[in-house]
Formats: sequence, structure tokens, C-alpha cells
Amino acid sequence: MPTVRRVQVEGQLQWRYRKTEEGPFVAVCDALKLTLESDSWSELLEDMALAIDAILKEMLATNELDRFLRDHGWSLAAPLSNRLADVRFEIPFELIAAHRAKHDPQDCFR
Repeated sequence: MPTVRRVQVEGQLQWRYRKTEEGPFVAVCDALKLTLESDSWSELLEDMALAIDAILKEMLATNELDRFLRDHGWSLAAPLSNRLADVRFEIPFELIAAHRAKHDPQDCFR
């Protein structure tokens, strides 16, 4: 089994989240232009970590990672391996509870 190298990004993502009336949790990350829906809180946290890793790996593969990090004022904590299979990205994230909108559910994420 190959050794996985964790790559820490010096920055922080913000996710706005809420629990829907139907039950699932919904979270929005503006920096990644991503919306996730999960059945439980623990699944939501896991889905966030997996999505961050997948998106940053895709950016690395398409040579967009450096620009994305610069645009957000972030940087890598250490040099990066060129082998995607050996890399796992980690970015600290902040969870912000969104208010419940009375009329349009999407209002809570604007």
C-alpha cells in the first residue's frame, strides 16, 4: 500500500450549512462553488473533506491549483509531490450556520 502524503493548505474555507425541513443537511462553499447535501452531520463532514480533496486534485492535474491558491491568498504548507495518487489535500474549514428563510430556502445561502 503506497504512503499517502497529506498536503496542508494554509488557508481556511467557509461552509454555510443548514438542516432542511425534510431532514438532510445542506452546505455551500462559495470559494469552491460547491453545494453538498448529506443525510447526517457526520456524513456532511466526511463529504466536505472528500469534495475538497477531489477538487484540489483536479486543479493540480489541470495546472489550476497555484492560481486558485493565489486568488484566495492561500499557499501550500510544504512542497507538493507530482504523483496525485500519493496526495491528500487538507484545508481547515469553518462551519457557519445559515438562518432559515421563510419564503425561499435558497435565501439562507445568499
